[in-house]
Amino acid sequence: MPFRPLGSILPNWTPSQTEAIARARSFFAGEGEAFVLDGAAGTGKTTLVSAIVDAVPGYRAVHFVAPTARAARVLREKTGFPARTLHSHLYTVEPIKDKPALRCIPKPNDDDAPTLLVVDEASMVSSRRTSEDLFVTDRSLLTDLIAHVR
Repeated sequence: MPFRPLGSILPNWTPSQTEAIARARSFFAGEGEAFVLDGAAGTGKTTLVSAIVDAVPGYRAVHFVAPTARAARVLREKTGFPARTLHSHLYTVEPIKDKPALRCIPKPNDDDAPTLLVVDEASMVSSRRTSEDLFVTDRSLLTDLIAHVR
């Protein structure tokens, strides 16, 4: 299935957005393991992601996630796509016996068809294991995210 022309979705791309589109298309054509879209606040990243996801063929499912509930809400409002927290996508929780805390257990990734995971505010995804009193994990959020998508 060919790409839909992105110019028909939003015709006035900036030069940096045009470059990002070209790199995204290369990624979706099979080049590289991940596509990272970065830039300063207010540069149109979320709008660009919405257009790219809308134009990309071949994905059975697209999941939008963010590290915090507030970021997920903003992502949902800006894109019009359902979005949730990265934690709720990656983990189930169970109470820890004799301790007022919850253990975060990585969910298996059962997607057997091409699935796209869009992580907004990815700079907030920690590469360090946290030892918060309420939520207990064995690995960092970043480690669990990478394990999930692989």
